[in-house]
Amino acid sequence: MQIMQKTANCCRHDIPLSSGSSRQLASKTFRIMRLVFLFQLVASLAVSARPLAQTVTFSESNASAMRVIAAIEKQTDYLVFFTLNLLENAKPVSISAYKMPLVEFMTAFVKDQPFGFRIDGRTIFLTEKMEEVSSGSVKPYIPLADLLAPKLIKGRVRSQEGASLPGVTFSKNKLPVGSSGTDGRFELNVEEGDTITVTAVGYYDLQFKVTSNTRNGFRAVQLNTAARLKDQKDEAQATGSYIQNVNDEIIVVMVPSFSSLNEVVVNTGYQALPKERATGSFVFVGKEQLNSRTDARLMDRLVGYVPGLQLNRRLNSETRDKNQYNIRGLNTFMSALNGPLIIVNGFPYDGDIDLINPMDVESVTLLKDAAAASIWGARAANGVIVIELKKNNTKSPLQLSFSANVNISEKKDVKYRKEMNSSDFIDLELEMFDKGYYDSDLSGLSSRLRVTSPLVNMLDDHRKGLVSDQQLNDQIAKWRNTDYRDEYTRLFLQNPVRQNYNLGISGGSNVMSYLVSGSYDRALTDNKGNYENRYTLRTVTEIKPVKNLSIEVGLLYINNLSENGSSFASTFMPVGGKNALYPYAEFQGSDGEALAIPFSFNKKFIDTAGGGRLLDYSYRPLDEIGLNSIKTKSENINLTARIKYNFKPGLSAEIRYGIDKQSTSIETINDEKSYYMREMINRWTQIDGDRTTYILPKGSRISVQDQNAFKHQFRGQLSYNNKWNGLHEVTAFVASEISQNKGSGATYSAYGYDREYKTFTNVDYTTAYPTFGGIYGKFKIPGLQSFSGNNNRMVSFLGNAAYTYDGKYVFTISGRRDASNVLGVKTNEKWKPLWSSGLAWQIHKEKFFNAGWVNLLKARITYGHSGNIFPGNGYYPIISILNGAYFTNYPYANISTPPNPEMKWEDTRMINYGLDFALFNSRLSGSIEYYDKKSTDLIALSQLDPSSGLTSMNKNVGILTGSGWDIILNSVNIQTKDFSWTTAFSLSYTKNLVKKFYGRTSNGYNLINGGESANIIEGYQMYTVFSFKSAGLDPLTGDPRGYDRQTGEISKNYAELFKDSVKDLVVNGPGMPPFTGFLRNAFRYKNFDLSFNLMYKFGAWFKEEMYRGYAFENWVHLGNYEGRWQKPGDEKHTYIPSTVYPLNNNRTSFAAYTTDFVHKADFIRLSDIRIGYSFAIKTAAKPVSLNVFAGARDLGLIWKANKVGVDPDNLYYRAVSSANIGCNVTF
Repeated sequence: MQIMQKTANCCRHDIPLSSGSSRQLASKTFRIMRLVFLFQLVASLAVSARPLAQTVTFSESNASAMRVIAAIEKQTDYLVFFTLNLLENAKPVSISAYKMPLVEFMTAFVKDQPFGFRIDGRTIFLTEKMEEVSSGSVKPYIPLADLLAPKLIKGRVRSQEGASLPGVTFSKNKLPVGSSGTDGRFELNVEEGDTITVTAVGYYDLQFKVTSNTRNGFRAVQLNTAARLKDQKDEAQATGSYIQNVNDEIIVVMVPSFSSLNEVVVNTGYQALPKERATGSFVFVGKEQLNSRTDARLMDRLVGYVPGLQLNRRLNSETRDKNQYNIRGLNTFMSALNGPLIIVNGFPYDGDIDLINPMDVESVTLLKDAAAASIWGARAANGVIVIELKKNNTKSPLQLSFSANVNISEKKDVKYRKEMNSSDFIDLELEMFDKGYYDSDLSGLSSRLRVTSPLVNMLDDHRKGLVSDQQLNDQIAKWRNTDYRDEYTRLFLQNPVRQNYNLGISGGSNVMSYLVSGSYDRALTDNKGNYENRYTLRTVTEIKPVKNLSIEVGLLYINNLSENGSSFASTFMPVGGKNALYPYAEFQGSDGEALAIPFSFNKKFIDTAGGGRLLDYSYRPLDEIGLNSIKTKSENINLTARIKYNFKPGLSAEIRYGIDKQSTSIETINDEKSYYMREMINRWTQIDGDRTTYILPKGSRISVQDQNAFKHQFRGQLSYNNKWNGLHEVTAFVASEISQNKGSGATYSAYGYDREYKTFTNVDYTTAYPTFGGIYGKFKIPGLQSFSGNNNRMVSFLGNAAYTYDGKYVFTISGRRDASNVLGVKTNEKWKPLWSSGLAWQIHKEKFFNAGWVNLLKARITYGHSGNIFPGNGYYPIISILNGAYFTNYPYANISTPPNPEMKWEDTRMINYGLDFALFNSRLSGSIEYYDKKSTDLIALSQLDPSSGLTSMNKNVGILTGSGWDIILNSVNIQTKDFSWTTAFSLSYTKNLVKKFYGRTSNGYNLINGGESANIIEGYQMYTVFSFKSAGLDPLTGDPRGYDRQTGEISKNYAELFKDSVKDLVVNGPGMPPFTGFLRNAFRYKNFDLSFNLMYKFGAWFKEEMYRGYAFENWVHLGNYEGRWQKPGDEKHTYIPSTVYPLNNNRTSFAAYTTDFVHKADFIRLSDIRIGYSFAIKTAAKPVSLNVFAGARDLGLIWKANKVGVDPDNLYYRAVSSANIGCNVTF
């Protein structure tokens, strides 16, 4: 296998604004969707029943009953159970039968005997016949209809949230008689009157007695009645596990004996297993915990709720990217490989996880160590997040659920970052104008492209006598009291409002179950004119056409549409030599009219260019709202199918197939009235005497960018689970997977576009036209069209096995081998074998362990390898083929990625030690874990010989080590009938160290970035915060001072100070917090619940922004200008240096990166708070369950270590607070 990626770029004027291939792909996809819906419709009408087809051949006279029984067992796959005293009075049997159906043969066999029979599954039970009734007639013992129906006790074990619980033990007389399977289902061979005990670690025990019902079946009567519910309606108030008899099945609902994230069941994406039998490091979050938050993003519901999961949002708290998340720290040098692997319904998910509706999620499991994650192989080095979507687990005919909530946030805080105020800015401009600094901008050769502020323009007019002293002073006085951020907030921002509505319908029977759900999200985002809509549809259907066979088909459809109609931001750059907006800018006049601000060109050029024959050059931000529209439409169609067959108890096979189609279309329209189009049209306008020629046609511009990905995934899996002798248990599976992910992209644009008629005008993209006034010389009209494609394939073989002895000792082992077409040609270069093993010891079950106050004490250790794959380099080069070279217009090619035949997979080795415990009747529980890891063959940029024509390429160039620990504590502080108080505490620590690095290195100054980007330096942590050692400010001048690296003396030779090597720098500490955790308290009083959560991070450092003195030059005025050194003595209470002119860039940069501006990033945040009320409404039909709630998020810091007023987790954008209210209704 090999991969070839191509990018083609061409300039065409007649390219259609639609893609035929995209339409064909969409048509094919929707045909598949229709087939799925048809299948589900047919399945929902299917009813299946299978008669017993076993036959017996027997011909003897006066044969003993034992001889008949032996013939039955020999010729069929049924076992006959009986007691010896039952056969003492058996009569000789005379039967002549040839291939007689088993039921008929058994009826003939017991016809004159003192016993009867019943058939349960594959077992025939001989039992005493019923006595004659008072009427004198004898009731038929076994009706034929009942013979064909199973007589086992069967049912399902679930949690209160509805999740299936595997591995729950059923015992009689302290001997195990069965356990629940991976889907929570169980079947037990029992007799009427038996007492069954149900147990599971972390849950209340349960006892029930087996009784018969009117249909000759069995039902369960709970014995520990104190745990039962009132009328079986209010599950939230259960004080213990309980039984529900539903039709002919028994539903066992297990209630946790303590509040904990560490639920009994963990899901690896391949299997669900009890945590008591797991050796790896898992964290499970059920839907109850997920729904306690109302964030629109699923990942936001997990951060601060799950130990070991971090979100790095210091650079931008407004956006989310998968690679901003990490589990247990870093394992790679490349930020593009940082993120964990996302699994949805058993398959890797490459789409945007933020588009998944959290209300569709049943549970989330984090796989944190190698034993847990290595089963996912070459993509699991950064941990795995397994997401299970909801499906129907009940047999009720119909269940309807509805939820709604609305979330309202504060407006964006544009005053969060410290800035120079308008009065100081004006004083600075006045000073620099008097020094003649702006003279060249006002009248120099390049003045047309130099933007100047309104004050500088007015000062120039005043100097020329065009503005009076009074006019100047009045305007300056007004501007001194103007802060553009106030008007910007009022005119351009809005309170974000998000509404969410969910509707679900589910039902089922023994043969079929179904779930259909839909959701609608409507969000008004920060800027006026911006919105986002999301529609989600899910269907899941499971049918059981015959015994032991189940077929499941699921569909997930997500449609997300967002529009950005306001391109003006508070970080606006006016260009023309300016990188920010002056602080006294005005957007609206006294009469409400839109005001222009400087942009791109000098005001005098704008006022005179073209003599009025050009389009308006003025830029008015308020008029631009809605004129530049960016619409992004994302679609995700995910189809899955699973067929599972249980050959016999403990052995099953299944195949899974998945199709995942991701498509994104970004449509940008610049209206002809927008500044963008007015400037573009003016740029190529030709004025010759009285004739005006528009090279670029009037009208709008449209640009479309399409990205499509179509992924096929197939898996075959064989699973085995067996217990014997009450001591041994083996759980194992083997599987093989194959996947292909084919992507394509296209970008195209057109001018003269008419929104109503969808027409455009042909444009000459190949000719370089002179620009107006020769501003840009000759220039081609931009009209780049591009196409791209890629095809990634992967093949995997894997297996996992666990052996448990006496319920106390567990050994696990797993192995996986992956191959990809991304890497080398030779097989041993393509394939990556990965493996893990683990041991667990349940100490509390040992006979020598007599501490009755210890309910659980489990020690475990795991060791294993997982991997990472980078698709950007391979054996073959990746080229870009382009059309239209600038001068020749001929096609040409670039090597975008050079070949690397030595490229390997990244490998992460991890060893994990864990101790799980539950004390004092599980009132205190938790776990302590320590891990050590080593990542090898890490990929990063490495320098190349310049003679190769390239300067660098990605290679395997380093080793990264790491270690850390996790502590989780859960306590039930108070537990009564009406009131409970529980606490969850987590504290995690992680660190890393670059052990080896052979890639491109940097000098000392280039490493100083405040820990905001990765520093890959051998012997140091990544994201280390380096700084220059400060000697304080000069008492006479306020200059920053450092130390000469050779003499150690105080120095102001900034050019030399910049030459400090890494060893001369101060190592403040890590930029990413090594200590993270949360403290969550939850209270319940009768039907009321209240919870709040604290998040904390310790041990990191950050760099404070410093005013750099460039405000008069480029208008960048961020930083604490007011707190600078201004006179001798100020150095005693400030570390901000004085401002000087002319500027000394070395002086400014040195000061900005001294230790004075580095601070501790420790903080404690009130993350969220929630209050709710639950109650049931009795109706004529069935009760209605209702829950109403209200809450708030991001309520601010309650403590921080720094004194500069900065939230270390949000350096540039304050996390705004939000409030929500909503309800959940179930019918």
